[in-house]
Amino acid sequence: MSKTKRNTPVRRDNADEHQVAKLEIKQVQQHWSGPLPDPETLAAFDQIVPGGAARIFDQFEKEADHRRALERSQTRFVIRDTHIGQALAGTFALAGLSVAAFAIYAGAQWAATIIGGSVLVPIVYAFLKQTWKAN
Repeated sequence: MSKTKRNTPVRRDNADEHQVAKLEIKQVQQHWSGPLPDPETLAAFDQIVPGGAARIFDQFEKEADHRRALERSQTRFVIRDTHIGQALAGTFALAGLSVAAFAIYAGAQWAATIIGGSVLVPIVYAFLKQTWKAN
């Protein structure tokens, strides 16, 4: 069986023992916050793709315009939906109160009370609920 030496350092006779190796470590940290890349990155895009930075800005502007258009259409829809709901609620209230008035005219006061109350109570509750939300 033969023995081998492991991890034996090699000695260099001509190496200067006073020579010192200098190692310098530099750490750079950058932070950029915003919807667009920082100016250095935009310049790098321009070097890779001529006009790349301008294309990025154009795309950003188109996206912002599109988002604003969607928000405008959503706002219009909510307003329209609210107006339709108010019109239907008003129609329901007038119809219910008309039926209650006809019941009074026909001499059915109990029916008029039940119909009128079942129409007025939800309307009063809805108005009070809106008032409570505002406060």
